[in-house]
Amino acid sequence: MSDSIEPAAAISKDGVDVSDAVLFNSIVACADGNSLVEQVPMVFEPKSDTEPAHYAQGSLVIPETDQPLCIRFHISLPGTDDAIDFDIELEAH
Repeated sequence: MSDSIEPAAAISKDGVDVSDAVLFNSIVACADGNSLVEQVPMVFEPKSDTEPAHYAQGSLVIPETDQPLCIRFHISLPGTDDAIDFDIELEAH
C-alpha cells in the first residue's frame, strides 16, 4: 500500500493572507525535476480557530522509489502572468 501526503502552503503579502492565488502541487525527482506524480490543484482554506489560512487538499500518492523526492508547488499570484515553482525535499518516504 502506498503512502500519501497532503502538502500545505501559506501565502501572505504585507501580513495579509492571499486567498486568490492559483496553486498546484506534484511530486518530482529532486535530481532532475522530472515529474513522478501529476500536479493536482490546491484549495484555499481561510483562517480558523485552530489553523492559519493556507492552501491544501491536494493529496498526492508517494511513489515507491529509492531516489530523493521533492514536492513541487506551482504558484500563480494574482495580478501577474508569471508562475513560479518551489521544490521542497520530501524527507521521509
